[in-house]
Amino acid sequence: MISKALKPNLLIAITLLIALSLTLPAILYAYNITSISDIQANPSKYYNTAVILSGQVTESQAQPAGTKRGTYSIVDESEQSIRIKTKNLPAVGEIVTLKGIVMSDTEGVLIKEIKRPPSIVPPIVWGLIGLGIVLIILAVILVIILLKPHKPLKEEIIFEKTCSTCGNPLKEEWVICPKCAAPIGKEKAPTVKLERPVKEEPATLLLSTARLIVDSGPLKGKIFYLDKNKIRFGRGTQGNDISMDGDPAISQEHFLIRSRDNEYYIADRGSANGTIVNDKLITGETLLKNNDKILVGDTTLIFKKRE
Repeated sequence: MISKALKPNLLIAITLLIALSLTLPAILYAYNITSISDIQANPSKYYNTAVILSGQVTESQAQPAGTKRGTYSIVDESEQSIRIKTKNLPAVGEIVTLKGIVMSDTEGVLIKEIKRPPSIVPPIVWGLIGLGIVLIILAVILVIILLKPHKPLKEEIIFEKTCSTCGNPLKEEWVICPKCAAPIGKEKAPTVKLERPVKEEPATLLLSTARLIVDSGPLKGKIFYLDKNKIRFGRGTQGNDISMDGDPAISQEHFLIRSRDNEYYIADRGSANGTIVNDKLITGETLLKNNDKILVGDTTLIFKKRE
């Protein structure tokens, strides 16, 4: 039992931990921003690697025209520009912070955008705003605790048996039923054990040692069980073992997973947007490890394996 004196200190510690967990990722995000000049000076160092960029949009080109897809260019503090491929073009003049994979095409270095927050506010500012909100909530909670009068806890009555005459719940030490005044014997009513119904799991869940959990995207919440030696993923059922129709950015034949000796390997099937594992574009068969993050189209999958 936590004493009343320790409760405010425990609440403060928990709130500070929550504030730290909210702000630390934003601060680290801000300090991990890569300079465009570094990428342009040594592009081979960054190829197929995830980077964070921040800058002002100088031009935007829809491909095809009239859509939100296409490329845009940004300029950062180094006064150098870089092209970015996206599915949601920003406005010219907008300040953006984004995460993407360094690639190349016929025109030079190209960034394939993975994530772009819909805001011009730097991540570190969002972190400080979140910290301020948490501290305000903490202050309100502390004021409520200090001003709220202490009420004595009511005695919890545990009924261990019932009256054999009227069925009224009874305490062990009672000798007369308060409802019908019948004398109470020493025998106890039989204990009834309530059991929670057991949810039957599908056979695939029991047989499979691994699965893909959809963490974000149009198919969020789905689970794909890896219950075959070779499973093909893509849009539609033709040529695929598992259909991912809900995501239009996934190719007809996108990727496959093979299992050998209780290990699982992923490979791209020549998809249009590629297959990204842990922020790196794979070019061949790649070994999957527990909790690996897989990005296909607009869908993020988490690989889970039973140890």
